Amino acid sequence: MLEMEQIANSAIEVARKHIADGEENLPMWFVPGEGRMNVICTPFGDVSEKQNAEAFVRSKLEEWGSDWYVFLSEAWAVSRPVGSNPSNVIPSEADDRIEVLMIHGVHRDGTRFHWSYKIIRSGEKPTLSEREDHSKGEHLGRFVDLFGPTARH
Repeated sequence: MLEMEQIANSAIEVARKHIADGEENLPMWFVPGEGRMNVICTPFGDVSEKQNAEAFVRSKLEEWGSDWYVFLSEAWAVSRPVGSNPSNVIPSEADDRIEVLMIHGVHRDGTRFHWSYKIIRSGEKPTLSEREDHSKGEHLGRFVDLFGPTARH
């Protein structure tokens, strides 16, 4: 877990600078394999492009025999109370969405973390909020666990 967290913390600092400079952070995976750290950037727009990115990264995890990965992306997010009935509206179209930088690390053994930072665009330069740790909650999404069954959301 320590190496996953070190990679994640380094990636967050680079992402923080990109956001402050008005640049976008492409969705990216940090995947160890073949004696090096591999960085896979996968811009995507629609569902089929997300499916292709998921299939590609899954294939690399297998090919490289990787035991873990870290995923970082800017995203739209919504938060719902536990036990509430989630709407069928995707986060990017929800009225109460917020813009976040999300990052999660997943180990094949089930160890994981999930962090987010709100992207604050109200000042002179965009900034990130303090880290919010969501590691103990339930997480939905296509890229939350690429070691598990193929995601359908």
